[in-house]
Amino acid sequence: MLRTTLLRCSRTLSALVLLILWGVVLVLGLATFVVHQNPAGLARNLATYLSTQLDGTVVTAEKVDLRLFPLPALQVKGLILRTALSSGQVAVFVDNCEVTPTLESLTSGELKLASVRLIRPSVLVTLLPNPSKKPPEQPDQLEQTEQTEHGVTILPLLAGLKLTVEDGTVSLRHQRGEQPLTLTGVNGSLQLLE
Repeated sequence: MLRTTLLRCSRTLSALVLLILWGVVLVLGLATFVVHQNPAGLARNLATYLSTQLDGTVVTAEKVDLRLFPLPALQVKGLILRTALSSGQVAVFVDNCEVTPTLESLTSGELKLASVRLIRPSVLVTLLPNPSKKPPEQPDQLEQTEQTEHGVTILPLLAGLKLTVEDGTVSLRHQRGEQPLTLTGVNGSLQLLE
């Protein structure tokens, strides 16, 4: 009886030691990944991926950091998006952008964003003097939109997204050189439909 009790205790103890050892290895592996990540390389890869996905848009980023706690997120610093429209050009400059995926997307493997937080974004819209009457070409990705019951189309990736803007600036100007119309101190949040 004593022998079987000791045997059971030793098995439980060895299983507990293995579990603790596995946890330590996992934590050390995650710590090594976080310490050795290459923010500039991640930024180049993200910018290349987004530029190919957003047809006609040039994306650049200075630095991308992966945050694991309290929730996994990407922090993008120095994000710039530039695109040409039939009526002008749009440039978006963001000092700091934090992108958080949904918890269900982390387990399913299908990317869906929970929130995007833009800190000090600047949107510059430059209007051409004589815009063409032809509507701009839509990126191929917009064909993958879903129709909601309200008749609004949104990308599945963005369904339910909470967009937060802190200390933003919007500037609208004509290419003729007139004084731009500028809004500063723009703050707010927007929740997209599911």
